Amino acid sequence: MRGYERFFGWELIPDNDIPGLQPELQEQANYAVALVNGGVITPNEARKTLAFEESDDPEMDEIRIPVNVAGSAADPSQGGRPPKKEP
Repeated sequence: MRGYERFFGWELIPDNDIPGLQPELQEQANYAVALVNGGVITPNEARKTLAFEESDDPEMDEIRIPVNVAGSAADPSQGGRPPKKEP
């Protein structure tokens, strides 16, 4: 669908009632979720890309900071192995 938008020069809004468009919508949704969870775009930007209305929630306009296995990416001192208890 992005190819058609680029070719014709206007935004196309998908009709969710057409089953033939569903696989492409699923791919776009997965891509948008990956970008939001990776801290690349805000949830409201993802909603806009998927032709949904933006949310009024202020947290939807903030970038999500990805969390890795060792702890928080915002504060590396958090997380990791629990402190060792003295015997």
